[in-house]
Parts: sequence; C-alpha cells; structure tokens
Amino acid sequence: MHTPTFLQKIKLRHVFLKSWLLNLTLLISLIASHTSMAQGFNYDDITITASPLGASSSTTTYNGKYSPSDPSATADFQSADLGNGTKFDQAVGSLRISFASTNLNTGSSNPFVSSSLLYRVYAFGDTNKPIYSVIALKSTSSPNSGPAVAFVNSTLNIDLLNQNTVLGGGTYVVEIKFQSVYSAPTRNNPNGTLTISDDSGDSDGNGYRAIFNVIAPPITPPNGTTTWVSQSSTDWTIATNWSNGVPTRFSDAIIPDKAPNTGFTVTPLLNNPVVPYEVRTLTLNGVSNATRALLRLGESTSGGTPIGATLKVYGDLNTYAGGILAGVSGTDKTANPTTNSTVVLARNDGLSQAVRGVLDIVDLRIEGSGVKAVIDEIDVRNTLQFMPDVTGTGAILRTAYDDASFTINTSKTKKVNLTSTGTLSGETATSYIQGVTISDHPLTAGVQQTFGGIGLDITPSRDILSNVVITRTVSDPLTPPSFPSKPLPVKRQYGVTGDVNNNTTSTVVFHYLNSPDELNGNPEQNLTIFKTSNNGPPYTLVGRTGIVDLTNHTVTQEAYSSSLNTLTLGDEFNPLPVVLSAFNATRSGLNTQVTWSTASEKNSSGFEVQVSTDGTYFRKLAFVNSQDGNSSKSQNYTYLDTEANKSGVRYYRLRQVDVDGSEDFSPVRAVSFTNAEGLATTLSAYPNPYTTSDALKLSVQTTSVGVASLRVSDLMGREVANQTFTTVNGVTEVALDKATSLNAGTYLARVTLSSGEVKTVRIQKR
Repeated sequence: MHTPTFLQKIKLRHVFLKSWLLNLTLLISLIASHTSMAQGFNYDDITITASPLGASSSTTTYNGKYSPSDPSATADFQSADLGNGTKFDQAVGSLRISFASTNLNTGSSNPFVSSSLLYRVYAFGDTNKPIYSVIALKSTSSPNSGPAVAFVNSTLNIDLLNQNTVLGGGTYVVEIKFQSVYSAPTRNNPNGTLTISDDSGDSDGNGYRAIFNVIAPPITPPNGTTTWVSQSSTDWTIATNWSNGVPTRFSDAIIPDKAPNTGFTVTPLLNNPVVPYEVRTLTLNGVSNATRALLRLGESTSGGTPIGATLKVYGDLNTYAGGILAGVSGTDKTANPTTNSTVVLARNDGLSQAVRGVLDIVDLRIEGSGVKAVIDEIDVRNTLQFMPDVTGTGAILRTAYDDASFTINTSKTKKVNLTSTGTLSGETATSYIQGVTISDHPLTAGVQQTFGGIGLDITPSRDILSNVVITRTVSDPLTPPSFPSKPLPVKRQYGVTGDVNNNTTSTVVFHYLNSPDELNGNPEQNLTIFKTSNNGPPYTLVGRTGIVDLTNHTVTQEAYSSSLNTLTLGDEFNPLPVVLSAFNATRSGLNTQVTWSTASEKNSSGFEVQVSTDGTYFRKLAFVNSQDGNSSKSQNYTYLDTEANKSGVRYYRLRQVDVDGSEDFSPVRAVSFTNAEGLATTLSAYPNPYTTSDALKLSVQTTSVGVASLRVSDLMGREVANQTFTTVNGVTEVALDKATSLNAGTYLARVTLSSGEVKTVRIQKR
C-alpha cells in the first residue's frame, strides 16, 4: 500500500477543502432557491357587478386561484358565464370589474415590491388577442408583518361592455391574471427583483378566462362587423336580418356565400331610393357562380317604372365573383338614384379604398378623397361621375395592383370599362381616372363620336359599322425614343382599334388635363398630336389645326387621312423624334435599292446604311445626310447598294444619328441573292421578335403573281392561323391577322405562292 508523501497530503487536503467549499456553496444556493420558490399566491379575488338583459343587477366575487379548502373562495372564475346564461345589452346593460385583491405568501424575508391585475377582452375564438391592460394594486399591510401580504384595488370601474374589442353581439372572453414583483438581491445586483404570475397554468401564460354574451344591437357598433343571416326577409334595414345590427358607414358587412353546409340565406334587396344604405367595407363571399353571395341593388317592376337605390361604400368593396346585381336603369345617359342602380365610392378621410372583383353597375359616383383603387374591373353602363366637394378636393379612380400603396397598373387586365353605353363626366386636374379606361362605339360619317366622354372625339369621313375601341391610358407615358436624352410625351395616350384605321379621313379632338404631372414637362401652348403603331418609337407627326384650346384643354387635327393607331401629345418645337415612316430594301438586278421616308426630324444628322450577311453583325455601307435635320414635313431618301459579288441573303438596316450623337436603329429588311441571274423569292418578318402592341408584317419578294396562302403553326406543327393574300411582281407586304392573339412563343410562318413555291420564316412573340 502506497503511503502519501507530506506534499501529497497537503494537495489532498486542498482538494478536499475545495470540494467542501463548492458543496457548501451549492447547498446555500439550493436553500436560497427553495426560499424564493416558497413565495407565491394564496388566493386572488375579483368582483364583477353585472346587469344583463332581463336580470337585476348582481355583485359576484370570483376566485381566480380556486381552492376548495379556501373558505373565502365563493366561485371559480375560470370558465364562468358572467351573465349566468343571460345576454348583456350594450345600450342599457352593465358589466364591470369593481374590486380586485391578491393575498401573497411572503415565504421568506424578501419583501414584495408591487402587485398588479392584468386583463384583456376579445371575441370568442379570436386568435388575434389584444395585449393585457395593467391595473396597479396597493398593499394593505407591512411587507414583513406576517406570512401573508395583501394587495387591493377597491376603486375599480372597468366597463367590459365598452372595450375597443367588444363590437356588438356575440360571445366574448374576459381574461385576467395577477402578477407580483418581490425583492431578490444578489451579490452582483443588490436591487434585483423577480416576477411571479398567477395564471391559468397554460404553457402560453394565458390568464383565467370567463365569458359573457352580448345581444345584437339595432346598428352595428363603430369598427364592428355584421353578417347577413336572414333566411326569409330581404330587407337590409331590419336588424334581426344581421348578426350584429344594420351596418353603417363606420362598420363592415359580410354577405356569406352559398357553399354547402353553410346554411341557407336569402339575397338582400336594396329597393328604396330614399333610404341611406351605407357600409364601410362590404364583402360578398364566394368565388364561383354557384356559391357566390348576391346583393340586389334596385328593382325592376313588371310594367312599371324601375325602382332605383343607392349604396354608399366608405371602405373596400369586395365582390370577388361579381355578386352585385345592379342592372336596374330607368333613366339613360343621366344619373338618377330614383330609377337606377347606383354605387357611390365615398371615403373622405384621404385614405384609399379598393374595389376587388368585377363591379357591373348602372351609375357610379366618385366622391370623397384619396385613391379609389380598381383591383380588377368596373363596368359602367350609364354614368360615371366625379363629384368633388365644395372645396374642390376630389378623388382619383386608379387601376391598380393590390399592394400596400395601390401602385398604378396599366396592363389592361385592370380597367374601367364604359362599354358602348357608359358616359364619363366631372373629371378635373385633381379628380380623374388614372390608369386604363375603355369605350367602344360605331361611327357615322360626318358625326362626332365622343366615346362617352373618354377624351378622344372622332368625326370620320365614312360609316364604321363595327365598334371602334378606344383604350385610354393616363399617368403612364409612352416610351420616349432614347430616354432621357429625348423629349417626353404627355402622360396620356389613346389606343384606337378598328376599321377607322383603314382608308378613313378623320377629324380628331384630343382632350387632356392641364396638370403639371400629365403635361410631363411639355408647354401646354406647344402641344401637338403624334402617333405610333407599336407603343413607342418611331413616332409620326399627326399635327394640329389652329392653336391649342387652353380653355377646354384640347388639341384638334382636322381631316387627317391616315390610320390613328395610338395617339399622344408632344411639343411641336421639341418634337418626338420621328425617325422613319417607311423603310424598304428590294433587289434590283444585282443591286439592292434601299428606300426610307421620315415624317419629321429633330436635330437629325443623317442615316448610316448598314448591311449584314448573318442578320447579327452589321457593317457600314454609306452615310446619307439629312435633307433637313429639323423638319416637320415628310422627306424621302434612297440608296443603291452596288457592292459586287452579292450572294445568299443580305440584311439591311438604318442607324439614324442625331447631332448630339444619340442614335436609333430601324427594323431589319432581308434581300436574297441566292440566284444572281434573276430575282429569287424571299420571305421575311418584321418586327421580329414582336410584342402584342406591334403590327407584325411579312414581306414577300417574288416574281410570282397571284393568290398566296399563309399558314402559321407552332413548333408542334399545330395550325394557329391561316389566311390568303395576293402577291405582285416585286415586294408584297401582308399583316398577320391573328398576330396579337397568339400566345408568347416561337412559330413558323409558311407562305405558298401561286406558282407552288413555298417559303418559311420563323417568328417569335414576346
């Protein structure tokens, strides 16, 4: 057996002493911890005074921490019904917390510092619970006077029926818990404290919960929500037809869908012209025709005058499946709430309101202020009126994305549609439709068509029996030729679609708003009309007859004998650079004749003629100086490519250069020199790739004269379009009729000539 040396004995004693001190420290810590844990609640009392419907006033003291051994515990607060089976009336009833106390066990010499009652009230089943309100209690005894310390508040007067979260009829939860703080000094923190809570014992720290029931009021309380529940009556104004009273401009309403197992409800009918039907946010549930909620606005009477009604909406209008049936019209071309279905967007606090889904309405009024956001579509059959208040303050009706700020959306999938019968009035520089508005009408020779006041008037030289469609876009300007070095068009344009673009002479009146935002830096007195065929450069000058009407804010061009396409305004003295109105390249024996025309030029230096053998890499052939670099008249140019040894397909384009060095490029034209002894047949497409706003054309160069067929197929060989056209000896251009309706993708265009020769070109739509 080994005997420790003297030095080893000292070390062993040191280890033993160290271990003993550590254990002693742990023991003291455990004792202190045990002492702290002994602090706690003996019992908690809360007194409720209640006067529910049909019952006399009562006072009941409940014990939150219920214990059968506690003689002072008269009832258990957890799961109690504070009305004892009876509902409360918010108008005349009473439900209050009038007293609260807690008895705390000191358990040690560490005194209690403070104690509080925490409470909150919310609708039964609501997962979005409010934060607790904190009410301080006052100690009634010395902190170290004995084993128990009491904290009391005997002057409470908490009105549970009029909390911000108690908004009308239904079942509500009142939740309470007690929280106390006691002194717990440590060596490092002599002023340290610890907090303990008496709650329901849930892991999430919820308090003890009791319930109370509130009867539905005659009208929905402000900020409350009510749901249509009637299974027989259609009267909007009867309180019992709603779960929480009749809605007002300060409360929301829901019309439930008719999905299976949701219960049958009849459709509410608004059919009294003098009743002020109002609601803040109205939501019609359901997303299909079979299950959608419905609301009838106005009533058609058999053999009598239709009965109109007006619904004023002060918040959002959510009609996801188009459930508002509002087609009653007894007065055409005039707003009439007595005979017509009328909706008013009336919010007037400067904040936004949104319309979601499709609203098909006879008369629509825009009142109040702020942005009225059209998230999907509004169809107006009769009148759309802007009605600013007496101060001139108005609202903006905006086609928009459904985001936090309702950002403007001009994709045409969001729109205000005046159809062929609607009229627009009352727009001002501060109150107007922002985004996309559409109207369609036939035209009569010599008669001005205003398209319901959309802002573009057309007087044609011939009858146009098929409807011409005007698409107006405001606050989203067309693309300038070379932003930002080029002048900008105004933030308004009119797309003109229909037969009026073919062989028609028209007088055009262009209406605009004289707001700085819409003018977009253009001096009002200098405005003149420009057009484009592809929503961007190149632009063609349409011009102006006379001077700008600064009173009515219109620009007129009389007897314009060309297509209208898309019209906008620019500065006549700083015009939108009009690079090309025509550009062609055709084979002439062994040479290529390149021709082009401009409608007007601004600071133009000239044109560089470029050629390529692969359609990708271009080189300079020559430079042709501008005839007049600042001209508003049409100018024609030509260049003959006489380079020797041409073969295969040659591609031509123009590089237009301004005095300041900025540049724009023309479309590309293809010429075939496959057979140098004679004219070879070629087929090209431009612009290629193209977009929906482009006018796609095919160019056929051939000596074959006669009827040719054009067939377009996708890459799977499925035919998507076909048409016929007649070719001439030389170059024939043909527009693809269904170009705009094709989906984005790649297609093959196949032309079969009268001679039987077939040519194919690949086209791409973006």
